[in-house]
Amino acid sequence: MEKPEIIGTIQRGGVELRQRGRSYWANCPFHDDKTPSLKVDPARLTGTFGGAAMTLKEELHRKALLHDQAATLFRQEADRHESEAKRLREEAARLEELGQ
Repeated sequence: MEKPEIIGTIQRGGVELRQRGRSYWANCPFHDDKTPSLKVDPARLTGTFGGAAMTLKEELHRKALLHDQAATLFRQEADRHESEAKRLREEAARLEELGQ
């Protein structure tokens, strides 16, 4: 039997789903779960024990946006540190020239 499209989409997003009956369960990627609380029933709405009913599309979009924002911040911080390191190397070279 072929899995419903939503199941494949979630699994491609890195969430390990396990089938129990007609539903699929996983540790929720949006919470710090120790046990599965994300229930995906292809015939119904997706939700968690915490009562966080959501449309999967909205949550995956939100997660992707947060990932993109974090990646941008990390790149900016790395660039800032690289610029500072370059400045310090140039300053060290200048001081070395003065000392000789």
